[in-house]
Amino acid sequence: MLVSVCMFCKVLYGSKSGNGVSGISHGICPACETNALELLEQGVGADASIPLSPLGKAVAHVTV
Repeated sequence: MLVSVCMFCKVLYGSKSGNGVSGISHGICPACETNALELLEQGVGADASIPLSPLGKAVAHVTV
């Protein structure tokens, strides 16, 4: 059994047979996808020096 979890809001949004494989698959839930598309249409984060997640939260990037 594979369980789908949103990588942004951590909501469980689905499951399916893993054909013998089990675990967690990360993706984007429908709510976060809608929010991300709205933010892209508004141009939010397009020219910002701090990138935004689909939820409009700042994303930290670490360079090593």
